[in-house]
Amino acid sequence: MKVVEEDNCLIILAQCWLNINNPKAPVNCHEQMIKGLNELSDKFGYTVKTYNILGIILMIQGETEKASLIYENALVEYNVYELKEGDSLLTPGNYDL
Repeated sequence: MKVVEEDNCLIILAQCWLNINNPKAPVNCHEQMIKGLNELSDKFGYTVKTYNILGIILMIQGETEKASLIYENALVEYNVYELKEGDSLLTPGNYDL
């Protein structure tokens, strides 16, 4: 897929998940993942998945304060604090939250 379209969002997300789960991934790959996710988010906006991956990468790098801010931004942006019981976002089939 990368040969056909290098900037496809699925390619960027797949590369991030593979590198996060690869214990032999080079240390500098994390900066490339952050750059790719930021570019992806500039084009399409941040999603729960991109916030989550960014937070994980920052925690791997030891940047727990930045990761905490990323997660807090996601919670505020998606109004998680204002959800009530029975809200459609809290249904068992919703895998984004």
